Formats: sequence, C-alpha cells, structure tokens
Amino acid sequence: MKENTMITQHLASYLVHHAFGMSKSVASEYFTKCGELAMHKASHEINHRLLLGPNSKGFASRFQVMLTRTIVEKRNSNIIGDSWEVDLLNFFHYDVAKVVVDAMFGKSLLRMSPNFLTDFWNFDAYLIAFMLRIPRFLVPEGFASRQRAVNAVRIW
Repeated sequence: MKENTMITQHLASYLVHHAFGMSKSVASEYFTKCGELAMHKASHEINHRLLLGPNSKGFASRFQVMLTRTIVEKRNSNIIGDSWEVDLLNFFHYDVAKVVVDAMFGKSLLRMSPNFLTDFWNFDAYLIAFMLRIPRFLVPEGFASRQRAVNAVRIW
C-alpha cells in the first residue's frame, strides 16, 4: 500500500508541475505533507458539499436557471432554430462551461477575465504537450493560454 501511495504522489506531483506549472519543490512538499489520503479526502469533501450537501440546492438551481436562460436566449436570437442544429462541442465548451463557472464561482471571474474559457480550453488542448514536457518554444500558445488562465484565477 505504501508503494502505491508513493507512485500516486509522484504522478500527482508530476501532473501539477508539468501541466499546471507549480514548482517542483512546492509540488513535492505539498504531496509529501498532505499525503494521498488527505488529498482524496479534501477533494471528496469539497465535491460532496457542493454536489450533495446543503449547498447543492443553490448550485443546482443557479445552474438550471442560467442554463435555461442561455438556451432561451439562443433560441430567441435564432442561434438555435427549430431543428436544434447546434455545434455541441462549442455549446458545451462555451455556453455550458460559462453556466458552470458562474454557478460555482459567481459571475465575477468571467466578468473580470472574459477570455478565461477560451484560454482554459486552449490550455486543455495542449495538456498532452505539457505532460510530454514539450519545450515552451514549440508550443508557446499552450504556455501562454495556461498563464492567462492562471492569472485570471489569481485576479479573481
């Protein structure tokens, strides 16, 4: 069991260092001090409180109202016609993701950083490049998108 925990900690440290740009020393220290069980427990508790706990009604109702409003606005502006022909990937990347971010974090994140979702999804497209440790000069847009997304969260 100890060996599995060390492997998981190493992989998690590798991920946050290469994908998210956390320094090696901070990542290593975080996972050494917190340990795998503490990380999983904290993550589980946050998700439980948001999705199943007493706060879930607020999140679910905000999500439902905002998503309904988004669909109605698209329908009224003829972006979505009677046949509901819509680019689903674009709809989920920008419309549903906007609703999720607004419902979870409030409207200030996207108001303060209107390009956050574009940067987030662009970063996501380059995630494999980060994991493969492809140098910055070969994927400058990926690194720039990641930095802009991180900065948006810091400003928020």
